[in-house]
Amino acid sequence: AVFGALAVSILALYLPNETARVTDVARQAGLRSIILYYSAITLVAAGIVWVVIPHSDKTVRKGHNPFANLPTVIRRPLIWVQAGIIVCAYCGYKGLDNYALYAVQVLGMSEIEGAKLATYGAYIRPVAAVMVGLVADRFDSARSIGVMFIMMAAAFSVLTVATPDTIALNIIYANLIVTFFAVYALRGVYYALLEETKTPKHLTGTSVAVIAFIGYTPEAFFGPITGRILDANPGVQGHLNFFAFLAAIAVMGIVMTAILIWLKRRQRVRHAALAAAGNA
Repeated sequence: AVFGALAVSILALYLPNETARVTDVARQAGLRSIILYYSAITLVAAGIVWVVIPHSDKTVRKGHNPFANLPTVIRRPLIWVQAGIIVCAYCGYKGLDNYALYAVQVLGMSEIEGAKLATYGAYIRPVAAVMVGLVADRFDSARSIGVMFIMMAAAFSVLTVATPDTIALNIIYANLIVTFFAVYALRGVYYALLEETKTPKHLTGTSVAVIAFIGYTPEAFFGPITGRILDANPGVQGHLNFFAFLAAIAVMGIVMTAILIWLKRRQRVRHAALAAAGNA
């Protein structure tokens, strides 16, 4: 969030507040500066890692097959459901990328104001992750995730029909804040499901690899799909359709979470039956 705020400040050096006065040349210069800024940050981070992180003396075992546990992992339904939950959650996260454009084209903000809206939303990330993480530790990660998907579905549904001409701006802003909170909260707790579903320790690495491989596929497909949604109906209607798409994905997340809870319950019953048989 801090780096994002600095990036907005750099962008503001090139773009005037009045959208009508923004030129393509200014946009290109601003974008070029932002790319250089983030490249410099990445280079500094690489240097810090090089200096601070100690070198490992661990050697790879000869003859070790890193894919040995893969067949076992992909046969576990819980892994596929967890991957589906992350796909839905990550689509919500990718959806935040369009908020600046929504602010400009629908809410009538300048490009700098739209960038600030998206940046300020990022400050909700640590608050949401910590709050929901504490709740998940106290109660249940799966149910906490289900509540976040319900909040997302409700807020996105409101944004599907809400425009500044039909509803108060404060209501729109409130629903945007709810989506920021729910999305960042999901990102803070969805890997806790590995422990909650009692994934065996020797399968943890492979399980994370499979879940991440599937769960982060929105990086490949989300942009092209939402770009077509926005291009098909430029302006306000395109953004309303975009939020309808996100609401549908949130509903899919609710369904996935319900399936996970059912699988957990079935797993618990099976383990109890095995324990009773062992004590008999």
